[in-house]
Amino acid sequence: MKKEKILIIGAGINQLAIIKKAKNLNYYVIVVTPFNNDPGIDIADEVIFEDIFNKEKIYNLVKNMNVCGVISDLSDIITPTVAYLSERLGLPTFGYNNSLYFTNKAKTKEVLRKLNLSSIPNKNTKDINVAIEFANKIKYPIVIKPVDSYSSRGVYKIYNELELKSKFYLAQEVSRAGEVIVEKYINGPQYFSQGFVNNKKLNLFAYSDRYYFNIKDLFIPYTNIFPAKVDLNMKNRIYNYFNTIIDYLKPSFGIVWAEWILDKSTDTLYMVEMAIRGAGACVTTDIIPLAYGIDLENYLIKAATGKDYEINFNEIQNNAAGFYCFLLPEGIVKKVEGIEDVKKIEGIKITNLPLIREGDIINKWKDKSSRFGPIVVFGKNRYELEIIRNKIINTLNIEVLTEDGIKNIIWE
Repeated sequence: MKKEKILIIGAGINQLAIIKKAKNLNYYVIVVTPFNNDPGIDIADEVIFEDIFNKEKIYNLVKNMNVCGVISDLSDIITPTVAYLSERLGLPTFGYNNSLYFTNKAKTKEVLRKLNLSSIPNKNTKDINVAIEFANKIKYPIVIKPVDSYSSRGVYKIYNELELKSKFYLAQEVSRAGEVIVEKYINGPQYFSQGFVNNKKLNLFAYSDRYYFNIKDLFIPYTNIFPAKVDLNMKNRIYNYFNTIIDYLKPSFGIVWAEWILDKSTDTLYMVEMAIRGAGACVTTDIIPLAYGIDLENYLIKAATGKDYEINFNEIQNNAAGFYCFLLPEGIVKKVEGIEDVKKIEGIKITNLPLIREGDIINKWKDKSSRFGPIVVFGKNRYELEIIRNKIINTLNIEVLTEDGIKNIIWE
């Protein structure tokens, strides 16, 4: 029997899981990538070497190939291309216009204002002088971020005008649109939620706590742990807020997630950002299945190819799972112990640690790419995960020679 063809945009590490999933579902997989060394190339049945942003050229290359669906996962920058191609090919889609609201932070803020949802005071601009004026209005500290970047690239906490002048252009450099968002800094607990839109209806079932490394000017999370330590009232607030957006935009399907922060001083819940794709750090591919028994990538493929499917969110599992990451101080690695032993700890599914050797240079932290991991853990409850984390901390020992002497792993 001839296999149906599915088009996957991207063939890098972030697309490996969805490529493997499509292959396991017996699709003929065609990938698009501009790079000849992407790991997904070895798995795919066919490769189109093309810039993933060249939407019209890709369309002309694939329009007569009879593909039954266009997908990607775990990548914001690819999402608009997927939506555009799906629309042009007359295939199931969450919509190109919708993709912009989910990938461009300025567009996200636009829809929040239109729907009268709480939005962190902000302004997007290409002009440093406008940024300075607005920062003075909302008072320091502030946060600046590119409107359309990823992996926390170009996101900084700013304490004064001098820092704003030095960091503004760094943020602007990693924005494809050349725009920077300046917004009020909110201090409070942070959450993460993930679900699936099915027939334009939001099913939000996964909630996690999200904790960040204690770094003065960067926002780098060291863990996402499911389930979250939040009550039903907070879950309902998150759902109602997110559902207002989904009900307005009406995407037909898609894996969706959002990050949240609560301003305790005013009891105001803010959406930090949202996406219509899987979450990285193994959250969608491994952690959600471990905690809830739900394979969202499987449903994504079925929805994108027009297949019938049914998700029973009333029968999800109730386990615990998450990831832990760590940082190393800037300097030269002098001792490495326990990496292989960590892999043997019960309750660890993935260590995902690179080969760290004595003599390696550890550079200054810049974004999520600076962290090591994720180490994916699972158990019956949060208590078991904490036990596993303590075992990891006690097993892994990496010493780094810094300007201030020998320092160890930074876990939070």
